[in-house]
Amino acid sequence: MELVAATKMRRSQTIAIASRPYAAAALELLKRLRKEELSYLPPLLQHRVIESRLVVLITSDKGLAGAFNSNVLKAFDLFLKNDNRPNNVFLSVGQRAHEYLIRNNLPEVAGLTHFGDYTAIEEITPLTKTIIDGYTAGKWDEVVIFSTHFINALKQKVVEQKILPIELPALQKTIEEIAPNHGRFSEENEFVKIKERAQEYIIEPSPEEALEKLLPHILEMQIYHIMLEANASEHSARRLAMQNASDNAKDLNEELTLIYNKSRQANITREIIEISSGAESLKTNN
Repeated sequence: MELVAATKMRRSQTIAIASRPYAAAALELLKRLRKEELSYLPPLLQHRVIESRLVVLITSDKGLAGAFNSNVLKAFDLFLKNDNRPNNVFLSVGQRAHEYLIRNNLPEVAGLTHFGDYTAIEEITPLTKTIIDGYTAGKWDEVVIFSTHFINALKQKVVEQKILPIELPALQKTIEEIAPNHGRFSEENEFVKIKERAQEYIIEPSPEEALEKLLPHILEMQIYHIMLEANASEHSARRLAMQNASDNAKDLNEELTLIYNKSRQANITREIIEISSGAESLKTNN
């Protein structure tokens, strides 16, 4: 299980990094469109008075992943204690998150499970649609995601990210943090530079309509990368948990073997003493 988890962790990183140039190009186009003189801002870019909030909680479906799920749930629990808005609603991703919301009687608008070891972009569509439809319909004015950010094979960090309304700095940070700072994929951090290029775009039929189509896709890519980060973090936590389990089993085996040998030696010594004592008794009687 340790070797399988390590392979899955690397695979999740590879998938995330492969989609990074596409996400960077889409963000560059979005930044260009924002500079146009727009007659109005699409709903996904509009900041509203926050009367309600959707909180998305991302965990795993499976266990045996060490502190992966418990760390997310602890951060989420702390958020609930410090938050003074009673009108939050929740969306769970993963069986552990779904069970947590039910156990604590928190209002759940949807529960999505069984995403698999590697989340496919097609699997994100229902999640993205639920989030966007509720936001545009006014059911919530802000969307926050609790998930785990992959730093390296030994370290993952629970993060709270606001994804709606869409903010360009947050999008850029998400894309730039896809590659880790250390390890095999660290050199990929310099692969994509999100910056303005000396290019002119002819936009038809209008920047407003282009934004209407582009923004949901950009949001879907952001959620997709968040899910891939969670996948890599889960597999990394499981690999470490299985390595610790193997080490503990080895130590326990050595300890039990030592105890067994001591007990066996003590029994042999006792039997030898009994035989010697019996032999001495026979000599004395004769």
